[in-house]
Amino acid sequence: MLSGFYNFRHQVFRFYKDGTFLDSLIYLEPHEKLTTADNLAEWLIRDTKIEGMFQGTYEVIGKRIRFKTKPHWGEGKQTVDFSGLIDKDTILFTSVDNNTRRWERNMPFVKLPMSRKRKK
Repeated sequence: MLSGFYNFRHQVFRFYKDGTFLDSLIYLEPHEKLTTADNLAEWLIRDTKIEGMFQGTYEVIGKRIRFKTKPHWGEGKQTVDFSGLIDKDTILFTSVDNNTRRWERNMPFVKLPMSRKRKK
């Protein structure tokens, strides 16, 4: 199973080894760049109630991953389906928003490293 933080544009997924994932949007100042998961690890935590953060389960079969999450925009009640191909520290995702039928392909979510040791 996967473990860690993966980022593409404003979206971040946190995967836990037990099959749980978190989905959140991150907006930075124009001069900022998300290069490590250090700050994310302090607040993007399972079972935490944060507006706009969604929790669910994912499935990995071979090098393929798939899961459903809620939409971040609009009033849609249908899920957004993600499927991807895992390759080292990148997951190449395709998504379909079941509310709008909008497809997005070839989204390279890159694993964010932890730059410092965390307290246990």
